[in-house]
Amino acid sequence: MSVYTVTTTKSIQGVTSGSTTSESLTLNKYNTTYYGLDAGYNNAGMENTFLGYQTGYNTLTGGYNLFAGYNAGYSNTYGNRNVFMGDGGGVTILGGLTIRL
Repeated sequence: MSVYTVTTTKSIQGVTSGSTTSESLTLNKYNTTYYGLDAGYNNAGMENTFLGYQTGYNTLTGGYNLFAGYNAGYSNTYGNRNVFMGDGGGVTILGGLTIRL
């Protein structure tokens, strides 16, 4: 598990666990939590929580999301303010303001 804080013109904070969890930290990934293999793999959004294998895998700029469970929110790209929980919860949802349990 890694906990990091980077201070530049923006404060970037995050918690990661897993060998390829959030492969690289970018300036837009602040205040995001990743836990699980490949969680948030392509994430460049902010204020996200990804818990589980490949949760939020394709989230590009979506923010304020909570994804928990195997592949939850996998295809979310630009969606904001989503809650996807459970095995494959919201796996094909691309938009925002959605709750899938």
